[in-house]
Amino acid sequence: MSPGLVIAQKLYEGQVLDNTTESPLPGTTVTLLKQKISVKSNDQGYFKLAADAAIQDDIIVFTFIGYKTYSVPVKNYKDYLYISLEPTDISLNQVNISAGKSKQITLDRFSIRDIPEERVTSQGIMIISSKFSAKSFEVPVENAKLLKVQLGRRYFSRYVIKLNTSARFILHIMDADNDTGAPAKTLFSKEVVLDDNSHLISVDFSKDSVILPSRFFIAVERLFIPYNEVISMASTEKSGGLSKRGKQIIESAPLYFVAYQPFLVPRKLQKNASHWNTNKEGAWVPRKNGYTLALSATILY
Repeated sequence: MSPGLVIAQKLYEGQVLDNTTESPLPGTTVTLLKQKISVKSNDQGYFKLAADAAIQDDIIVFTFIGYKTYSVPVKNYKDYLYISLEPTDISLNQVNISAGKSKQITLDRFSIRDIPEERVTSQGIMIISSKFSAKSFEVPVENAKLLKVQLGRRYFSRYVIKLNTSARFILHIMDADNDTGAPAKTLFSKEVVLDDNSHLISVDFSKDSVILPSRFFIAVERLFIPYNEVISMASTEKSGGLSKRGKQIIESAPLYFVAYQPFLVPRKLQKNASHWNTNKEGAWVPRKNGYTLALSATILY
């Protein structure tokens, strides 16, 4: 294939993250160098760049002030890219808060490496029919401040009739019942609305002044609304009557299933943690299969 050969139209998408913190980098400039097409990443660091035609030897360039420029040849592009940008001076990207006798930590931190690749679409997805799912956390002291929550998200792509990349859900910060250990009183709620295909979801709580008890839950409330629907299809066999010879005719019939986003990545429970779902009656019950959500909480204390 000769250099500069034009091939079929191509869509490039992915997320741009800070190499040190794995936080999204909104406002990153993403450019197809030869075609001179540019877009900016959104609040989740997600970008989608569409070209009328893809040039085989073109280069995608990522630039953000205070970070080293990063380039990816079009020929090396995968269906979904995580791009990690390195600060030009790492010390400038780190906030020194130890002088103020405060500490910032991330509870149950997970990495983009824990989110399965897009092609493994039938695995690594937690689809829970209950309306609420909650994960417990413990902090060394009371009155810590919640700064950020991150979740890992995945999709079906097999047999999908309609794949809506948008998702709307609610995060609830809850305290724990002293007797049962179950989620109890809601301390704060925040609606999350996504209109993209971001796989690493970052929700900022730094301006919400959420003060945490030493043991708390983060609960995901699923909204069973058309906005969140994903419809998938399979097939089954059914009786189609008798043939002229009196034999049973077996026909294939479609089956349709509706699931609701977000589809979250499961992780093994860490020590001293717990995961709870609500049952049909709305009561909290512990999940006993040893898995919870890929969900982390960054706090300041």
